Amino acid sequence: MLTHLLPSIYWTQADDRFELIRGDESKVPFNYHRTNTYGANLNSYFTSTLGKTAFGAEMRNEDVISTVLGEPLKKPENISGSERFYDKGRNRTHVSFHAEHTLLLSRFTLSAGVMATMNTDWDKKFHFFPGIDASYWLSRHLKAYASWNTSLRMPTFTELYYSTNETHQGNKELAPEKMQAYEVGIKYRQSGIEGTLSVYHHRGKDLIDWVRPIDEPIYYSMNHTKIKATGIEVSSLFNLRKLINPNLPLTSVYVGYSHINQNKAESAEYESLYAMEYLRHKIVARLDHRVWKQLTASWAFRWQERVGNYTAYPKNAPQGVQQAYKPYSLLDVKVQWTAPAYQLYIEANNLFDNTYYDHGNIPQPGIWVRGGVSYRFNL
Repeated sequence: MLTHLLPSIYWTQADDRFELIRGDESKVPFNYHRTNTYGANLNSYFTSTLGKTAFGAEMRNEDVISTVLGEPLKKPENISGSERFYDKGRNRTHVSFHAEHTLLLSRFTLSAGVMATMNTDWDKKFHFFPGIDASYWLSRHLKAYASWNTSLRMPTFTELYYSTNETHQGNKELAPEKMQAYEVGIKYRQSGIEGTLSVYHHRGKDLIDWVRPIDEPIYYSMNHTKIKATGIEVSSLFNLRKLINPNLPLTSVYVGYSHINQNKAESAEYESLYAMEYLRHKIVARLDHRVWKQLTASWAFRWQERVGNYTAYPKNAPQGVQQAYKPYSLLDVKVQWTAPAYQLYIEANNLFDNTYYDHGNIPQPGIWVRGGVSYRFNL
């Protein structure tokens, strides 16, 4: 029995300045932040006649000093290149241990594990999050699978503390998000054809969201008590050259559809930025084909319908009115020339220059085009 050890240490520092009004802090001062994240982890595994066993541990520290995020500092720190000071900050430590065992049989695979986690920003106690995954080959080409997993997400420093007089109000009493995810499905694969069908159910508790009452200008961070969502996803990929003829100009066709139904919808009395907004329907289709010699093209179509509302500001209603998201469709194309040592490409997104809203009241970009080249050096 050979044990594999994979240790690592890391440290990341980031400095940023957020400008609500670009280049002008006379109305809203710029926000400055310096974040440091460092830690160490150890992952290991070994195999035996009983399967594969993995276990590990991680310690991570997150630290921020800021002009808006955190508690008041005892000793403010000057911001380089500015006359202002970092006068707020917050520090927290996350510790976790995990163990997992995978049983591999000829047609059946079972994997079960658990994670124990503690965060000094929560209650400083260890909490356990188990999970299990199983799959069975019904035939040479068809596999059925099922899973149940649990997870945790701590609120970010922004969700806890970000506050302005005009737009947002953080909540330092936020609880962590908890999630249970169930999924069953089947996968089919043989030469030239791939297909997937899955059904899932998510049970969320204390989901974090930014919510704005309709008659107020400020978004408040809050926990939603319980949200249940059930969805279905189906997709298929056809490699036409393998199925029909290797010299066929058409290379492949992909089609996918997803649907979500949630037990809670956005209220007419408030606007939700995240938890109450979701894609109820989404259709994706892609066609790849050869144009001439090494010149190929890829066409991608997307249609989707989002649940939720946003605040529009037409000229006849300067105070804003609630608008429901409308379904929209997009068509993208990418043309590429591929040679042994280099690639040239140009792509256009939103080819028909549609105007649409996908998140909040910000109109999404119209048609935009970009291109590039990549070259492989043989050293």
